Amino acid sequence: MAIGSLKLVSWAALLLLAAGVAASAATDAAPRKYEFVTSDTKVEDGHKLTRVRLISSGVLGGYIESESNLSQAGACFLDDQSRAYGNARITDDAQLHGLARDSARLSDRAKVYGAIYGNAQVKDDAVVYGQVYDDAVVDGFAAVHGQVFGAAKVGGHARVYGRIYGAAEVRGDETVYGERH
Repeated sequence: MAIGSLKLVSWAALLLLAAGVAASAATDAAPRKYEFVTSDTKVEDGHKLTRVRLISSGVLGGYIESESNLSQAGACFLDDQSRAYGNARITDDAQLHGLARDSARLSDRAKVYGAIYGNAQVKDDAVVYGQVYDDAVVDGFAAVHGQVFGAAKVGGHARVYGRIYGAAEVRGDETVYGERH
């Protein structure tokens, strides 16, 4: 009788443990921030894009190709006229007001009012009013009013009013008007 009771208690313990693990996994899953509006789609450069909507407020966002373009975590989002597709990724609290495509990365608290594409990155607290593309990186608290491309890097508290390209770097508190390459 004692052995049978022990087996019964062991099975009961295993079932309770399994139920606890399942409940824990369900509560550990991140809540969904946005949903797809499947009735609102468009095709751009051969990519089928679907509009997104914030679940909490019903605010309409822009168009993405897949959930891999816009993280469900953080406060990242794209405005109602924006598009993100390919392997582009918007994460953290970043905001897109324009286009993100190819393998571009927009992260942290960065904002792009324009376009980011290629393998470009805009991160930290950087703000771009224009275009960042190829392998360019804009980070820190930099502000770009123009273009950064090639392997160029803009960071720190730099301000750019023009074009930075090639292997040029603009850092610190520097302000650039015109071109640098």
